[in-house]
Amino acid sequence: MTTPIKLILFGSLTLLVTGLFVMQNGASSHSVFSGLIARPSNCGGNSGAMNVCKEYSITIRLIQMDLTNEFNLLELAPTNKAIAANAAQSHWIPNVNFLIKTNIDFKNPGNELAIVCATVFDNIPQPTFWNGHRKTPAHAVGYLDGRTELISPKDFKVLDLSSFVSATTLGEAP
Repeated sequence: MTTPIKLILFGSLTLLVTGLFVMQNGASSHSVFSGLIARPSNCGGNSGAMNVCKEYSITIRLIQMDLTNEFNLLELAPTNKAIAANAAQSHWIPNVNFLIKTNIDFKNPGNELAIVCATVFDNIPQPTFWNGHRKTPAHAVGYLDGRTELISPKDFKVLDLSSFVSATTLGEAP
C-alpha cells in the first residue's frame, strides 16, 4: 500500500472512532474537549500544582480586567473572591494549601509572584530508570504573566510570604 492510501485509511478510521465516541457520549463530553481550554494535569503532585498555579494566574488576570493595575484580593467583591479561591484548588490535589498574594501589582507581571504551593512534591521529573529513580522535591509557583515553575524547598524557605494568605481563608472571608 502506498503512503497516501495509508494516510486516508488512518484518517477515516480516526474519524469513525471519534464519531462513535461522540455519538455514545455526546458532543459536549468533557473528554472530547479536554485540554482545549485548560492545560491537562497528570492527576496530582507538582503537575497538578503547576496546573492550579497557571489557572489561578489566568483567573486573576481576568478579574483584574475590570479593576486598576493594583488591588488587594481581600477587598474584592465576594463573587470575585470566590472565583479566585476556586481557581486555587484542584480535585486532583484536594488537601493542598496554596498561598495567594493579597496586594497585587500588574505593572510588572513577569516578576510578580501570585501563587505558591505550600506543599512540596517530588514527582517532576518523574523518577525513572533514566534519572536513577531520583526524586526532586519542589514547590510549584505561579506568576501574574501565567508562567509557572518549580522552586526548591530551600528557595521556598527564603520567600517573603508576608503578603500571602491561604486560598481557603480567602474563600471563607466575607
